[in-house]
Amino acid sequence: MRLVKIIGQNVKRRRERRGWTQAELAAKVRIHRISLARLEAGGKGPSWGLLERLAHALRVKPGRLLD
Repeated sequence: MRLVKIIGQNVKRRRERRGWTQAELAAKVRIHRISLARLEAGGKGPSWGLLERLAHALRVKPGRLLD
């Protein structure tokens, strides 16, 4: 499976565990909800900076979003 898809699935799973909508997580990491939806769908990978912001918001180390 492509890494981009794995990252998207991990972000979505962790977001849903916290009970957050895409809009809520997107606001926390300062991106548009559509951008987060694309990322979760595996359509576009995040920059390293965005990956770090996502990990921080989701309270995990960035590497946890990669596996």
